[in-house]
Amino acid sequence: MYDDNIMDLQSAIQNLGLTEKEAKIYLALLQSGQSTAYQIAKKSGLKKPTTYVILDGLIERGAVRKILKTKAMQYKATDPVELFVTARSRVQQAESVLPELRALAKSDNKVVQATYYEGVSGIREMYNFLMAEMKGKEYVGFYAHEKDTPKELANYWNDLNEELVRNKIKRRAVTPIDETTKRYIESRAIPRELADIKGLPKNVYDSNISIEIFNQYTQIISHRYEQGILIQNPDIANTLRMVFEIVWKAAGKSSEA
Repeated sequence: MYDDNIMDLQSAIQNLGLTEKEAKIYLALLQSGQSTAYQIAKKSGLKKPTTYVILDGLIERGAVRKILKTKAMQYKATDPVELFVTARSRVQQAESVLPELRALAKSDNKVVQATYYEGVSGIREMYNFLMAEMKGKEYVGFYAHEKDTPKELANYWNDLNEELVRNKIKRRAVTPIDETTKRYIESRAIPRELADIKGLPKNVYDSNISIEIFNQYTQIISHRYEQGILIQNPDIANTLRMVFEIVWKAAGKSSEA
């Protein structure tokens, strides 16, 4: 029957959009290679009539294929990679219209909305929202120094940089200048046209908090504690954007210590 590992796999498959029974049948087929409906029902623990109905649904979704045999119809699961590709495509299509969907939503502009995020997964979710909002646009921010950043979060920044480049999102930012940030600036890992960063001496500006402003949003990230807050308030965003421009102008030329 289903051990803990199979249950974990079943949960993962369900996250791709399959129901519990669909996931059971799909996993049973993966284990069997190809089987008749009777064999699938027996292995998955489902009734045969239910198995036939679910198999038809999985075939329509492209997760299962029929294999014609002379004696009995058999079924075979498609490569799991195809399920992931399809799921990823659906998410990307949904994200592409997120700004339009949000524009349709009626909201009280006088209400401040704040959402709390925790851990690297939460911070990743914050930036997924930012990228959906800012594809092909520019945002500004104050960056933190690196010394208080946990390793897992520091590794995520590399992935984030690649995603921002792919989405052609430009950044202007001010950061404390130290050996780590100086190497990052000088390395030009990101094209200059997509990341314009100015370094300030640590005796002038030294922070382990990042603040980024885009559209009517302000997001604040505590590197040390891997926590984030996303605030939807145009007054806060506009004021902080003005503060940023003052600091940006005073900081002089890009990438200078």
